[in-house]
Amino acid sequence: MDDFIENEHETVAANVAATARRNHAAIEIVGERRRAYTPAFRSRVVKASFESGLSIREVARQYGIHVSL
Repeated sequence: MDDFIENEHETVAANVAATARRNHAAIEIVGERRRAYTPAFRSRVVKASFESGLSIREVARQYGIHVSL
């Protein structure tokens, strides 16, 4: 009886492994590289946020950056 249970576990494990290999699809995640902004660009954005009278959100939109930057 113990041999049967041991063989049953081996069979189940082999079936699970075979199913996992057969159904496994490769997933490739391709993200954009993080942009590097020059100090001059950063200065222009900060200056615009203080001098333009616009909200931070509007200035960020003008420069094409996220408001959290």
